[in-house]
Amino acid sequence: TLVTVAEAAEGSTSPERDQPALQRLLGLCASLAEGTPAARAARRSALWAVAQRLRGIPLAWPAAVDVFVAALDAAAPAEAAAHLAEWHRLAPSPRQARLLEGAAVHLVRPEAAWSAAALRTLCDGLLADPQLRLVALALLAAFAAPEGWPADCRARLDALRHDADADVRAEARRVFVAAE
Repeated sequence: TLVTVAEAAEGSTSPERDQPALQRLLGLCASLAEGTPAARAARRSALWAVAQRLRGIPLAWPAAVDVFVAALDAAAPAEAAAHLAEWHRLAPSPRQARLLEGAAVHLVRPEAAWSAAALRTLCDGLLADPQLRLVALALLAAFAAPEGWPADCRARLDALRHDADADVRAEARRVFVAAE
């Protein structure tokens, strides 16, 4: 139903109707992405379906990203890294691809039920793709800082501080300075 309403609004525009409808859609998607890990696991296939359909609607991209991240499986971090890579490639614009960085950080919340080992595996999978290093860095900063920057996480951060990509280097240095 969410997707049908969003798609119907794509064909004709009316600011008086569209802005409140978009706000309701975003609110519904946010509530769909919430819940316990068990509840999200039970509706994982529905979350995937909604995220896939919303992904094709430019105005709904932020909601699609939130629902998509809620559908990622903590028991399969390598698969999650592959899905994040796919979504990064399919983002309508570089700015919207950056939404994946903020959304991936939600995986660190205790209610997301991702273990430190799974987060490290996911981070390593993201670091393998040069296009996803900023997503990996956001994730690394979110889960390593509260742990006191364990040696393996500090080594990952140090490597990113010398990355070939200037944006990655700058962000890694910002994270490094904030961690000190």
